[in-house]
Amino acid sequence: MTMQGIRAALVALALMPCAAHAGIEDTVRARFTESCAVTAQDSEQQAYTACRTALFSDASFHRLFAPVLRWGGDAAGKSISELSLTQFDPRIFAGLYLPLFKTTGRLIAEFDEVEKRTVLKLQVRFRNQLDIGQYPYPFWHSPAKWSAYEAANQLLFYVNDSGLIDVVLRSPQGTEKGLPAVKPVAPPAFDGKWSWSNGEDQPQPATSWFGGLLRAENPHLDRVVETYRQFANSLRASDCTTCHVPSNPAFSKRLVLLQTPAHAAGEIRRVLAAVRDSKMPVDDLGEPRHLSDALKSVLLREGQSFSDTIDAALAWERQRDSHH
Repeated sequence: MTMQGIRAALVALALMPCAAHAGIEDTVRARFTESCAVTAQDSEQQAYTACRTALFSDASFHRLFAPVLRWGGDAAGKSISELSLTQFDPRIFAGLYLPLFKTTGRLIAEFDEVEKRTVLKLQVRFRNQLDIGQYPYPFWHSPAKWSAYEAANQLLFYVNDSGLIDVVLRSPQGTEKGLPAVKPVAPPAFDGKWSWSNGEDQPQPATSWFGGLLRAENPHLDRVVETYRQFANSLRASDCTTCHVPSNPAFSKRLVLLQTPAHAAGEIRRVLAAVRDSKMPVDDLGEPRHLSDALKSVLLREGQSFSDTIDAALAWERQRDSHH
């Protein structure tokens, strides 16, 4: 084989993963273009709501993702293994985070030579003018975090060897061509609270307390909030809330968030398994810390109650979706 032939073969080999994942590429592009396209600013809230509803309820879209996926910001010169990312259940991620972005529909698939796998690059713009209760937590707890979201112009969907998306990164390294210009918004000062109540005594951020995710008529909604609060009390009593917040005080490479019911809903089964196996909570060195039998019993009981209620609420939603 000539040198030219060898080069052609190598190029073809590199492109094979992209071709193999064409179905994922088409589905991601179609889903975002149909439900989350760039729209006029005066309809931003309405567009966000439609996008959120579509992505949260689309089981076929959720099946594109690995059962556990990681989310965070891209950093030039760093591999995925070097990034601090947050762990999510696909449905929760699709309802809380992906709708915060709108797209032009421009998507390209490439073979990432560093990660040795296919990455789908979707052109997006962050919705920075929503009501503060629509963000899953106060991104403005860190000015750099809020600015990073505003600067993002693409989402990177990494496909694993099983053909599922297991990492999604926001990145400012895409093209701005075709995107509306960023109009920076100064967010409110962060007061140290991850949750709060609005003037109508409703828990905020609304979406993180399942507002707009679960239907208002869901018969399990009030019980979801009640059982989460009981579970959260047991977490605090067991000193489990210190590490599981967005500021990531323990500098975890794989952060698990538990500060709201929506975040906790996607992780509750894994959390309960870790507690049963005495892998949680951990001390300042990351080593498992002993829980008394009494505290462990309460934590497991309240956690299981929350888990069962979430399962019932989501089952009700799936049944309603199947009739529409």
